[in-house]
Amino acid sequence: PEKMSSSDLDKDLLKAATKALEDVENGFIFKEETNKEFPSFQRSELGLGPVLGIGGFCSVKEISATKLQKKPPTGDSTGPEESGKDENKECQSDNDDHLDVASARETIAKQCLRNGDARYAIKRLRNDLPKTLITRGILDLAVEAKFLTVLCHPNIIKMRGLAEGDV
Repeated sequence: PEKMSSSDLDKDLLKAATKALEDVENGFIFKEETNKEFPSFQRSELGLGPVLGIGGFCSVKEISATKLQKKPPTGDSTGPEESGKDENKECQSDNDDHLDVASARETIAKQCLRNGDARYAIKRLRNDLPKTLITRGILDLAVEAKFLTVLCHPNIIKMRGLAEGDV
């Protein structure tokens, strides 16, 4: 068998990743209107604390502080409105402000600590991943994020925000 070049391997991995994400997107669990908007944060807005855990592709650190920068208006926002609340109380946010994308950044920043302990964490690709695993790691993280946008269970963490750019 002929050995693939690095760029051919990257193209094949990207093609496979795109197909896998399309399959997840078209899966039965995502058929309903579950698309939510989440506030986004730049790396410079987050003060990161100690590592909470390390996995095959990612590391998780606590967010120990926030310092929001002024964000320009994003224009047309079509996030969930008050009337679109889920009837199931268990699946609603701890704080209704999280349903309003426009104020969620401020709410998260204000509630970053609870009784002196970090309330939020960030999951990022590990810096030490070999090039051959970066695409797989990106795919794994993207699929997990997609599932977290629709899952609601008391034993599963809730997704509260997304990273902007290279966090």
